[in-house]
Amino acid sequence: MTLAGIWKLDLPVPFEWISQVYPIYSVVVHIVYASLPLLLTMNFPYLLENDPIEATESLSKILYCVPLIVKLFSFQSENSKYLIIGANAEEARLYQNADNFVKSIHEMHVLYCNRLNKLILMSVAFAGFLLCELGIVDSYKFHKLVKNESKIMVKPLPLPFWYPFNENKYHVWVLTEQLLTIVWCAISIVSVHTFSNSVFIYTRGQLKILQSHFSNFHKNIVDGGNGVVGLKELCVKHQNLIAYLNIANQTLKTVVFLEYGISSIMLATALLQVIAGKNVITNVVHVSVIISQLLLLAWSSDEIVTQSLQLAPALYQSKWYECDRESRILIRIMLMRCQKPLSIDIGSFGPMTVRSAMSRLKLAYSYTSVMTN
Repeated sequence: MTLAGIWKLDLPVPFEWISQVYPIYSVVVHIVYASLPLLLTMNFPYLLENDPIEATESLSKILYCVPLIVKLFSFQSENSKYLIIGANAEEARLYQNADNFVKSIHEMHVLYCNRLNKLILMSVAFAGFLLCELGIVDSYKFHKLVKNESKIMVKPLPLPFWYPFNENKYHVWVLTEQLLTIVWCAISIVSVHTFSNSVFIYTRGQLKILQSHFSNFHKNIVDGGNGVVGLKELCVKHQNLIAYLNIANQTLKTVVFLEYGISSIMLATALLQVIAGKNVITNVVHVSVIISQLLLLAWSSDEIVTQSLQLAPALYQSKWYECDRESRILIRIMLMRCQKPLSIDIGSFGPMTVRSAMSRLKLAYSYTSVMTN
């Protein structure tokens, strides 16, 4: 997130001048991000008239850039800062006070999160490398094969941008600018995906830990005492987790809605490039990234729903029948609250689930069939 220019907390750097220069770097990167959909859209009518296949690829990039820009600006809000600080604080408390079993649950989710984020990093880096390599190789072939370069011929570039000047004349500079833009975009894609995945996996891990506390709260009751104090502490933890997920929902629901809404068209346009035989490897990787991104988002959201519904059975598995009357009343209230699942919503259209993601994939298939015909 620091490299992407969207980190809003204090920078853990030893040099003061880096903290002073970073705001300027962030502004420059944001200008690059904001210009992406604009430059692609301004060139789209020309491509649509002269090269429909290239126009389809440009449309795919436009649709991919729009939710990316929304994510980048959404993740710089105060809510995102709260999500990071809250998760770090809870992790510090967990390692200080939790037992080994609870720590093992947390460490299992941390390991899974790290592996998933590394996989995202490698796949996005591979896609970015292919796109950069494609632009460099095509430019090299053009300059080597076309000895007498005609001013009418358009020199190849990896991104179909519109420029207010003759890009053929400044081809080397334009190519360098596009390669840097691809690198920045790859960094931003990794940043937003790892951030959202980390929030989802952290929430799921906290729900698993809360289940363990619910099913074993009776073990912490001192002989002759009652469990009201311990139950109230668990109630507070549950309420804090609900508040955390509500803030995550406020931060992510617009992003999830955009991604859910246009993922089918993104997939259809990318699949058309594969069918047309244009940049097959790059577009296959692009399709794989879109599908995995959609399914991972849906599966993580689905897991939050499932694990939140498991809180009530976990509480019922405890020895609640050995508690006093006040504790049993509190347990009854907690059971009633646990019947309402937690979720990440698609805007105002209900929770994001694997079923909803599969409907997007089916719709993408239908779009591809229609556009192919």
